[in-house]
Amino acid sequence: MIKREGVTQSCDVYQIGVVLYEMLVGIPPFYNENLDVLYKNIEKGNLKLPGYLSKTSRALLTRLLYRDPKKRPSFDQMKEDPFF
Repeated sequence: MIKREGVTQSCDVYQIGVVLYEMLVGIPPFYNENLDVLYKNIEKGNLKLPGYLSKTSRALLTRLLYRDPKKRPSFDQMKEDPFF
């Protein structure tokens, strides 16, 4: 979306990951008040997963928020994840 290359099902999966991350952690992933830094974090920053998250939630968030859209799970794969 940042690169304006269109929206796919994989983008929807990513957005579910963003919402789930925010629900579990309290802030969006890659958050920064400075929008330029925020966009850089989204494109190149490391995903920080707090230690208090369960192994299953960390594993799912990592998969949902993977940068390469081709490596993100499909909706069916996501529904079968142990987290759910």
